This record gives sequence, structure tokens and C-alpha cells, in this order.
Amino acid sequence: MIDDAMGSGATMNEIALRLKEKKLAADIIGLATTGSYNGFEVISEL
Repeated sequence: MIDDAMGSGATMNEIALRLKEKKLAADIIGLATTGSYNGFEVISEL
């Protein structure tokens, strides 16, 4: 997955979960060109 910006990572986590649930991907790598954890709660689990 490629995203232009990442804050908390929640959107990437949700998309990865849905891809795995539908068995469309076994391994998923996420890449964001810009991001900041300042002011965001970091979600490390779903």
C-alpha cells in the first residue's frame, strides 16, 4: 500500500486487515511519503 501522508496509521491498518480477511494478500507492506506522530494517538493494534 502507498499513501501520500500518514497520521495515526489507522487507515492503513484497516485496509491491511480487510485485505487479509478476504485472503487477497498474505503479507502487506505500507509506505507513506510523509507522516507525523505529533498530535496523533499511535494505534498499534486493532
